[in-house]
Amino acid sequence: MKLALAQFRPVPGDLPANRERHLAFVSDAVAAGADAIVFPELSLSGYEPRLAPACALRAADAFLDPFQERADRTGIVIGAGMPVTGEKGLHIGLVFFQPGKPRQTYTKKYLHPDEEPFFKPGTAEAAIQIGQEWLIPAICYEISIPQHASDALADKRGIYLASVAKTEKGMDAAWKRLPQIAREYGVPAAIVNCLGPNDDFTGAGRTAAWAADGLLIRQLDGETERLLIIHTGN
Repeated sequence: MKLALAQFRPVPGDLPANRERHLAFVSDAVAAGADAIVFPELSLSGYEPRLAPACALRAADAFLDPFQERADRTGIVIGAGMPVTGEKGLHIGLVFFQPGKPRQTYTKKYLHPDEEPFFKPGTAEAAIQIGQEWLIPAICYEISIPQHASDALADKRGIYLASVAKTEKGMDAAWKRLPQIAREYGVPAAIVNCLGPNDDFTGAGRTAAWAADGLLIRQLDGETERLLIIHTGN
């Protein structure tokens, strides 16, 4: 699988502007021959919990149709972060658009305490099969919860991919944790982070990927909007 990770600087609360930037990244990923592209946590709205109710979407909303159209036309899988309205309330979601298939939503199960006033824990699973490989999502704080990786990798093997919105300090911790997960489970691991102002912090970038032995494969800096392209498995 050829995977594109989109290190992205969202405009806080501006869904239309962020959608256009997402689609531009998707075009770049298609041109690079990627099988899938994944964006950071809450990438469509920016990580802005207080704005989330006004920015909340459902996976079936027509606003998201351009992503499905692009997936259907080009064959790429797209994973975009957004506040998602579900049966139990507002969730932090990662919606996947697959060619010729229904949209799938992964909702964040383990919330950081700061998120609990705004969001409900998720229950939706969304391991995505791409060819003979699996893309196994995690969202930010979940990578610090050992049970998450244990459950997610219990019956599948693939790339364990964290979509996050993290500070420099948060990325320091993630850069220690993800190689540990890779070595423990024998799978590649990756993280895609945002840039710029988010809520009360600045996204630190440093999107990266590690091989199944925990060795760093590639990384981006903490300032530049761009794609990180990696190869996993076959």
